[in-house]
Amino acid sequence: MGPVRAAGEATGALELRPGGELALTATGAPKNLLIILDTSSSMDESFENSTKIAVAKQVLEDLVKTIPAGTNVALRIFGGCNVSQLIVPMGPINHAALSTKIQTIEAGGATPIAYALEQAKNDFASVSGPDLILLVTDGIETCHGDPVKAAESLISSGYNLKIHVVGFDIGEGAEASLARAQLKKIAAVTGGVYFDARSSTELRQALALPTQITYHVYDQAGTEVFTGKLSGAAPKLPAGTYRVVIDTVPPTVVNNVVIQAQQTTTITINRADGGYKTQVNSP
Repeated sequence: MGPVRAAGEATGALELRPGGELALTATGAPKNLLIILDTSSSMDESFENSTKIAVAKQVLEDLVKTIPAGTNVALRIFGGCNVSQLIVPMGPINHAALSTKIQTIEAGGATPIAYALEQAKNDFASVSGPDLILLVTDGIETCHGDPVKAAESLISSGYNLKIHVVGFDIGEGAEASLARAQLKKIAAVTGGVYFDARSSTELRQALALPTQITYHVYDQAGTEVFTGKLSGAAPKLPAGTYRVVIDTVPPTVVNNVVIQAQQTTTITINRADGGYKTQVNSP
């Protein structure tokens, strides 16, 4: 849908773009990506008429299809104390081979997050940064390791990396709160971000390329005047005040966005504490 404007009317531009924390963009993909997937026993629990591991595998397969060619990608899994396997070594992405490996994954064992992160040092040995670890897990460390210390050790060892953590169906209650706090610290000590995914839709969104996220622009009368995608072409809009709704889960609403004639207003969207935050930069 194109922007609605009268002929000869003074217009400005509105640009929406992903921020630095939304690292998996077509133009800003990490040079080296290590996906670490929790395959512990709890991932075999029932979830949305399937199991958590089955849902995670499907979403990962969809993610793999969108990673740009030339990106170095590795896949590590963990399940069982001191059990973690690098099932796809670091190298230029082979979409078909990676999807095939994902299909073979099965769940079982405890949750050795610290051990998996310790092993990650070796996974980046053949490449130089910047690096990104995408850790997907449904719970807390259960093998008496210290995953926060393991994350700090990666940084102190000289690795130029961030760890983005997706807490998948963590749940509620005291134990869930402890798990969420631990996972947030893992991300924080590396300058990464934590994202809560309570459903398959939110997991898909957490792992999707942000360029796939759509947004809608409404004028003061509530009429939708434009629909686009993050990092897409900036629409020309009549000077005025607008409401922008971004199709995150739940939707992110930005009110009172001012468009000035012959100027570009930019909205940057970043992943924040379990959700999203926006920053409006007016000319």
